[in-house]
Amino acid sequence: MPASTLLVAAAAVWSGAALTGAPLRIGDALAGALNTAPVAWLALGAAVRSVSPEVVATIAFLVVGGALTALGFAGYRRRDLTS
Repeated sequence: MPASTLLVAAAAVWSGAALTGAPLRIGDALAGALNTAPVAWLALGAAVRSVSPEVVATIAFLVVGGALTALGFAGYRRRDLTS
C-alpha cells in the first residue's frame, strides 16, 4: 500500500470529521490510517502467493477461530449485568 494512499485516506477521514464538527486531529487521522497498513500488507502478501494453500493450516485456523468464537459467546452470555 503506497504512502500516498494512506495520506489520502487520512485526509479524507479528517476532512469528513471536520465537516461534521468531530474533534479529530489530522495526526490522529493519520495514525488511524497507518494502523490499517499491516493488515493490508498481509492481505496483499496472501494475494500474490503462487503456491497452493495449506489445507491443514486452513482447517486448524478455522477450528481455533470457531472454538474461540464459541468461548466468546459463552462468556458474553455469562457476563454480569445489572438491570
